[in-house]
Amino acid sequence: MKSTSIFTYLSVILVLCLLGIYGLITLHASNIADIMKENINVIIEIEDQHVKNELIETLKQFPQVKKESIRFIPKEKALSIMNVKLESDFLLEDSENPFADIILLNVLYDFIEESKMKRLCEEIESMKGVTSASFQSDTYTYLESNVRRVSRLLLIVGFIISIFAFALIYSTIQLSLYAERFKIRTMELVGAPWYYIRRPFILKAFRIAFWSSLVSIGIIVILLLLLHLQFEHFGSVINIFYVLVIFLLMTLVSVLITQLASYFVVNKYLGAEKSRFYS
Repeated sequence: MKSTSIFTYLSVILVLCLLGIYGLITLHASNIADIMKENINVIIEIEDQHVKNELIETLKQFPQVKKESIRFIPKEKALSIMNVKLESDFLLEDSENPFADIILLNVLYDFIEESKMKRLCEEIESMKGVTSASFQSDTYTYLESNVRRVSRLLLIVGFIISIFAFALIYSTIQLSLYAERFKIRTMELVGAPWYYIRRPFILKAFRIAFWSSLVSIGIIVILLLLLHLQFEHFGSVINIFYVLVIFLLMTLVSVLITQLASYFVVNKYLGAEKSRFYS
């Protein structure tokens, strides 16, 4: 009996942890995508370094621009980076540096749409001292296609996990009540009404759901804290409201499934023939 109860708790905890982690990933997928999109660079080539300070101050006035992301990269630094990557001198001696002085910046995710990015680049390109302005369109297209692909994948995974969760919890509750099926038979023989017979098993299922939810929430909280300590920017991805919503849903789903499973399993034995208790 004790081993059956332990198995029941462990099974429900496992399912709730899976559902909770899936829910957190799904709700935060858009946050992660937005943060990745905010790392798309707008590349501005300028005529010379003399105009950089004026341009940078002007760019800070744009509402689309992340002001802290603006940085200047001189052409000499670009050349040295290329030399390091190639592990050799990129240019022959006395050759002219082909790189231009550039300003890099990132855009707030509210403005990261292809049409808006193109308009921004056109506006910047019209500024005095700017040779050209462009954004990493290939990176944008890659992220957009992958976000759609991940969304479809999450939908499929969610459907599979939901079926798995209900099936496992139902089977676990069924196994737990199978060990107590003769109690149901005894109470029925002494004339106890069906609602009275169901009550202790429904209450037991509620206790299983409640304590399993608490343990599962505790496990996920510890996991989130470990990730926060491990990754510097993890806190900027996590939305506390989403986390609380998932914790509430975990508890509700746990209670709902265990209650339904207990109700149907007990009903299977109520009014059943004697032979069914030995099968």
